[in-house]
Amino acid sequence: MLRRFIPILFVWSLLGAMFLFGAGRVSAQQEQYYNFKIGDMLFNLTGTFSIHYNSNVTNSGIDREDDFIISPGVFLQGTWEVGQLNDFTFTIGISADKYLKHSELDSLNNFLTIAPDSEVSFTVLVGDASLTFFDRLNYSVDGANAFGLNADGSVDNNVTDYGRFDNRAGVDVIWDLNDVQAGFTFARTDVIPTSNSFNFTRRTQYDILPFIEANVNPDLTVGLRGTLSKNTYEKNFNNNSTSYGLGPFFEWAVLPNWTVGAGAEYMKYHFDDNGRNGDVSNPDGLEYNFILTNTPSLLFEHRIFALRDFDYGFISNLTKVDVYGYAFQWQVARKAILNGGIAYIKGKDSGGLDPESYTNWNPDIGLTYYLSSKFSAQLNYEYSMRRSDIPARTYPQHIIALTFFYDF
Repeated sequence: MLRRFIPILFVWSLLGAMFLFGAGRVSAQQEQYYNFKIGDMLFNLTGTFSIHYNSNVTNSGIDREDDFIISPGVFLQGTWEVGQLNDFTFTIGISADKYLKHSELDSLNNFLTIAPDSEVSFTVLVGDASLTFFDRLNYSVDGANAFGLNADGSVDNNVTDYGRFDNRAGVDVIWDLNDVQAGFTFARTDVIPTSNSFNFTRRTQYDILPFIEANVNPDLTVGLRGTLSKNTYEKNFNNNSTSYGLGPFFEWAVLPNWTVGAGAEYMKYHFDDNGRNGDVSNPDGLEYNFILTNTPSLLFEHRIFALRDFDYGFISNLTKVDVYGYAFQWQVARKAILNGGIAYIKGKDSGGLDPESYTNWNPDIGLTYYLSSKFSAQLNYEYSMRRSDIPARTYPQHIIALTFFYDF
């Protein structure tokens, strides 16, 4: 399996070498946001150490197992200004999970967990246009909503972990024409599972995402965006597809302390019949997002939100996911921040051999305390109540986590 990851790891290693050994410059304004410097590179390095308890590490409604997990990690940011108009930046978060009871779930057995916001990027300014070349890499093992395939071709609906790389590489192009901006993203996404049980999910997706937006006034921005995608699976279990969509969006500061943002895009999908997943549907529908934010003071902010996405399914063409929720952040003391919220998630497969419909109530609350300018601690509690029309995938889950951060 390692040979599949070599191109991705080579690109990240090459770019890392460019950062460490290349010649560049950084401004005094940039330097104040970073905590150490090597040559012409500026860095932020944060160490993390987490101890958490999970009441249901098997994600099962039948065979529940609990465990304590220890997770050391690091989070590194860097920047390298190349001339006055161009710059390299990168962000990478890496951690390892050690299960005290179920060592077979240790992330080191497969690969270190890579945070989803890990990214290498290079921005070039050309006249009124900016081009940002990027590579965003994520490795995770969460199997909460995953399906697997057994050796005999039957569906495995009790998946404990689903290890996979998600690598998205491409370019963002933006033309800044004063009160109007226009541009597009061209990207390739590769999903690469690390286990033969999930080889049927290995896929490559190409996207072209154009947009145009206008600043009507300082408080209102409106725009239009589109989608054109092609998705291809390596195996012939799931169906290959093309899709396209178009829709408006806006962001509006309605009142001094109130901001609303919303967007909608009508999506049309066409799936081939080359797969064996049993889903012959060609769904279409409206994707949308909405968020209303209120900041009554410098110490408190809260928001309500709603969104709908169409995700590629495990054993279906698509899964429609609706999310509704509320979240807040409150600085309850000079060194303490309380945050939390609640989300209701509803998912439905478009078809397939064993289509699923599920709901999930997901409240969480956390307290961050700054012990010093460099050292902080965070205590979190998260509850999940997942209900599915597949009994083995209906279960409660409690997660309590204590995490320490040290900013070097």
